[in-house]
Amino acid sequence: MTGSMAWTFPGGRFEQSVTSVTLVNATGKIVDTVVPAGKLWILVSIKAKNSDDVARVITLYIYKEAAKTNLLRVLQNASVNASALLHYPAGAGVDAEEQTNPYPILAAGNAISVQWTTGGASTGGTAADGLVIEYLEVSVSA
Repeated sequence: MTGSMAWTFPGGRFEQSVTSVTLVNATGKIVDTVVPAGKLWILVSIKAKNSDDVARVITLYIYKEAAKTNLLRVLQNASVNASALLHYPAGAGVDAEEQTNPYPILAAGNAISVQWTTGGASTGGTAADGLVIEYLEVSVSA
């Protein structure tokens, strides 16, 4: 074989969801991402940025449904300094579940919820790539 190479992802098609995040003075922020119907995701990574000029706690949750009634797990919960990044799974704290399964499988309807707590008085800030979720997506039928 010469001159060809094929990449195969047995877990599905690789996707990157990039969301702009604006943090406002003394106000929390929540961004929810729901797995679409007919899809299954294998979560690869999450990057969340604190674009503010004060430290904020960022928490990554997975819920069974978009209404966020049933919490399945807390992936990570950490204080993030001003203008710093939180990376999952590499930067997961000791209270996170990444040690047992760093690449959870998410079913259709599951929600990834990312929460930035208020950091107090600040100037706020916006990051065009404030939240990046990378995952493998598989189409499934009922």
